[in-house]
Amino acid sequence: MAAGLAVAALALPATAAAHDRGGRAEPVAGLVVRESGPLQALIDLRVRDEDGGEPVRAADVKGFGVMTRPHTMYTYFGPLREVSPGRYRARVTLPMAARWSLSITIGGRSVVTRTVKASLVIDRIALTEPAPPATAPAAPILVGSVRYVVTSREVEDMVVLWVHGIAATGWILGLLLLLASATAGSGSLAPEARRRLARWYRRWGFPLVWLAAATVVATGIYNVLRVTPFDLVWRPGDFGELSQVPFGRLYEGILLVKLLLFALMLASGAGLARRAHRVWSEDVAAGDGVLRLGLRRLGVYGVVFVASAPLIVAAAVALRYVHILSHV
Repeated sequence: MAAGLAVAALALPATAAAHDRGGRAEPVAGLVVRESGPLQALIDLRVRDEDGGEPVRAADVKGFGVMTRPHTMYTYFGPLREVSPGRYRARVTLPMAARWSLSITIGGRSVVTRTVKASLVIDRIALTEPAPPATAPAAPILVGSVRYVVTSREVEDMVVLWVHGIAATGWILGLLLLLASATAGSGSLAPEARRRLARWYRRWGFPLVWLAAATVVATGIYNVLRVTPFDLVWRPGDFGELSQVPFGRLYEGILLVKLLLFALMLASGAGLARRAHRVWSEDVAAGDGVLRLGLRRLGVYGVVFVASAPLIVAAAVALRYVHILSHV
């Protein structure tokens, strides 16, 4: 099990009084948080009075955890049970494996409210639950209430994904239209129509197609850096680390295949665009069938581009599906 451990302490300024004007204790807290089982965080909080170090009894201790990647989620839990004087413990069930930021609030009628924070990384679901130390008091299990929040960052991610899809569709369809016009026989596309189409592509079509390709690259980089549900590894020797991430190897494997297919389509699309200027002016040889004419005019670049198009769509769909599986 890849366990996370977080330690935090709440300290008061040296000039702070031990009690406020209402006679309430001003607490100092030591917090230890660690992974303790399948999607569980063990919270161990010790609270003492800043004046003399006496344990703070009967405090109201509760908190919440927030996850920000791959999306934003809140889970609320509490109150923590006092298992010995000034010591509060609980095992909190978290909704999923991720990096969690925990905030624990200490309050009550006789205690000045204070908050202590810690972070915890749960890399994957533990298969076995480690036995607690024999001297540790029993910790009750708390199941938090979960709240999902769509933040402005997630709206931004959705917009970028939408732009990425629209740009990829425009780039692929634009070059496929170029292929269709270039491979059409003289009987299916009049010479004047071919000339008008060629002029339009030279003036508007090619700039739009490559603007779409540049947009695919830019939004793709954004998606790799911001939308990927875990930190990718790029060195072959580090690939084994992904075994700690649910579907990590599968996700990155599909992503690498998609990137290779995109590079192949980018190169073949560039070659196809250069070839189109010559193909448009070719006459149809006598006896050319549809298949032979198409293959001759497509050339190697066109065949590679057409063959790669459905493969990259399949890779994109598989990547989205595994993305969902990785944090369900």
